[in-house]
Amino acid sequence: MIHVEYVSSNGIKLRTLFLDNGNWWKLFLKYRHLIRLSIIINVSKLLVCRTSFLGYHHFVCPTCSKSIKVPHSCKSRFCPSCGKKATDIWIKNSFNTLPKTTWQHITFTMPSELWNLFWLNRYLMNLIPLIAANIIKEWAKRKGFLPGIFLAIHTFGRDLKKNIHIHLSSTVGGLSLTYDSWLRGIYFYHESLKKTWRYHIIALLREEFKKGDLKLPSSLKHITSYNEFYSWTTQFYEKTWVVHLNEQSNNMK
Repeated sequence: MIHVEYVSSNGIKLRTLFLDNGNWWKLFLKYRHLIRLSIIINVSKLLVCRTSFLGYHHFVCPTCSKSIKVPHSCKSRFCPSCGKKATDIWIKNSFNTLPKTTWQHITFTMPSELWNLFWLNRYLMNLIPLIAANIIKEWAKRKGFLPGIFLAIHTFGRDLKKNIHIHLSSTVGGLSLTYDSWLRGIYFYHESLKKTWRYHIIALLREEFKKGDLKLPSSLKHITSYNEFYSWTTQFYEKTWVVHLNEQSNNMK
């Protein structure tokens, strides 16, 4: 297997950034009470990827004295080498599974004031992709077809700052509900998708608060009752919610 490691534009490897001057160790000692276990595990894997810490395969030529030891990889999605390979395999398998047809890429965003609620209540991040998918499925059902959908949640923007949003791709049309034909020429309506997405996100937060499961950031500690939280969330009906529809394309990427 070819080992490919991320190298920045100035020639510095990602692993070097963690190891140089004890950067990772200093960060860990200072903020270990804030760092989630999964982060610690994945950084640790990255730092020992393809080293003897993870073991190795020892290959010996049966006809001469030559031998080679191949260290095991870490298999972490955070690792630029292992994660890149896993992503490439996923893309290849997805392309072989998904229908060759016209696709619509849709990005669902939310006001920045809501991001911290999802970071503090990470279980909600498992729910909002389902909300986005169900919006498309319900809309398609009214049009009489079953769409093909794949999506991903992104928790950061391109500037690496927190920015929770959903990238969703749907077939433009799909299998008829009688399963005997493929419907084409379907168009999504931006305003309808935006209003439905906004309603369901606000409804989700209100429901979780009502159940007593929602943790609030320090800036909202003054909110102690459901009526107060309900009133606070009402303002987001007046905020800008961006639901962006790319041009329809035969490229599912």
